[in-house]
Amino acid sequence: DDLNDWVGFLGGYPGRVHTPNLDRLAARGTAFTNAHCTAPVCCPSRTSVMSGLLPTSTGIYNNQHWWKPNLPELRTIPVHFRENGYHSV
Repeated sequence: DDLNDWVGFLGGYPGRVHTPNLDRLAARGTAFTNAHCTAPVCCPSRTSVMSGLLPTSTGIYNNQHWWKPNLPELRTIPVHFRENGYHSV
């Protein structure tokens, strides 16, 4: 994430950073401090989240390739949910 750990409740920035709203939100909820993704760039990572497949399976390795034209038969999580009676706005 672009935010890194430069927020008050994570204490990662050596300077003076004041993030009272994020600190308050973290105190009231859950902060995931050890999260991982399948790729360090957006398109491959989002394709993995939506499909459950790694970039090595989808062939999406950078932001120049969008999954839909390259994998037209790919069945995503939202499609699976819709086909099984779930609705979203």
